[in-house]
Amino acid sequence: MPEQKMNIKIPKHSIIYLLVCLSGVLVFIVLGIIPNSISLAGFDKKIKETRSLLQEQKNLLPIYQTLIKDIESKKSPALPMPEKSAISKGDSTQIFETFRELAKKSGLETLSIVPDLKSLSDSSKSLSVSMAFKGEYFDFRNLLMHISEIPYLEHIELIDIQQTPDAKEFRIKVWLSLT
Repeated sequence: MPEQKMNIKIPKHSIIYLLVCLSGVLVFIVLGIIPNSISLAGFDKKIKETRSLLQEQKNLLPIYQTLIKDIESKKSPALPMPEKSAISKGDSTQIFETFRELAKKSGLETLSIVPDLKSLSDSSKSLSVSMAFKGEYFDFRNLLMHISEIPYLEHIELIDIQQTPDAKEFRIKVWLSLT
């Protein structure tokens, strides 16, 4: 028996309505749902980062409170303010040894101590000295504390800190009073 084909005739305007509705649903999905899901993924990422940061802060809070208590319980020592004086030009060679000893006492390695000969003229009342040290930051802080105790220190002109692969390199330029 021969098969009969079903001929269903759909009106042309119904097909157009169907295509318009399907394109409307597709536009709604593309413009509404997909961007919202992308922004929700971004919000989820921000929430995870914030939770991680909050947990880190909770873990560090006891350490922070301990440090604050330690700081409050210890009175900060006043910086030494020695009576200002000058060093004679003849004794200026001892300056280099003094700075080497201070660096060693502070735990730093002395790389160089170089006086600026241009600043050392007959009428000059000051000597510029450039120095370079190698070590850790807190050791350099200690060196600066020791340098501030030198009575013939006029001022510190320059402090430069460079990170090297094995340690930090510190450069400092000071001015010293001469008689």
